[in-house]
Amino acid sequence: MLRHALTLNPKLSKGWIHLGIEGGGTVAGVEFSEVECYAKALAADPESAQGWLNLGVLGGGPVAGAQLSEVECYQRCLTLDPERSAGWFNLGVEGGGVVGGVDNSKAECYQ
Repeated sequence: MLRHALTLNPKLSKGWIHLGIEGGGTVAGVEFSEVECYAKALAADPESAQGWLNLGVLGGGPVAGAQLSEVECYQRCLTLDPERSAGWFNLGVEGGGVVGGVDNSKAECYQ
């Protein structure tokens, strides 16, 4: 059902996120990895905090022609949703980073 929905509407961001969570899969005869699913989700909706978080968990990846690190993905996630605790935790694991113009240390990410 999910793959059929993505075949009919390849800009269905949440569908790509769910396929990524499933570990990737085949849509319209083309195989997509987890990273590719999240990249497709973010191409369809660059405002998806969940898409940025999930891509970060996989180590980052290519979005809109740029290769983004996991830290950059977490920063984008938290810029969109500063209350997302998993984003803060993961950014802390990576040593912290800048969110909303504020440089957050590892310890500050865990607060």
